[in-house]
Amino acid sequence: MSNFNSMFENAFNFNADLQNWCFKATEADFCDMFNCCFNFEGKGLSAWRLPKKANFTHMFYQCQSVHDEDLSNFYGSEKRCIEGLFSCIGPYALGEWLRDFKVEGTDSLSELFCNTTITGEYLKDWDVGAVTDFSNMFNHCM
Repeated sequence: MSNFNSMFENAFNFNADLQNWCFKATEADFCDMFNCCFNFEGKGLSAWRLPKKANFTHMFYQCQSVHDEDLSNFYGSEKRCIEGLFSCIGPYALGEWLRDFKVEGTDSLSELFCNTTITGEYLKDWDVGAVTDFSNMFNHCM
């Protein structure tokens, strides 16, 4: 298993190009990887080929802007944890790509958009048939 837990946590002005990152392990932990990267301008995440099993819990917690990066491909995992993935991010931080974000392969959307500004228009086509935990998904949303 590759462990990227809290790797760039508190990197206030994050603007690295991560396009060429390659994950050879079948499992990875990305929990809190960019936690508190307030000025997040990471590039290349859309090019990532993700491991079969991944933990994305709170990966972008308190990032103020992730809208420029297309994260719709983060569904590549067979089993993944995305609890709190976009919680506490800045207003209008989520972009159009959210329409194509896949939630298949996860059973919990707990705290996914907690304390976030989100428009329901982006979520209308999501297949949530296998999801069993929606707790606090929109807690304190605006």
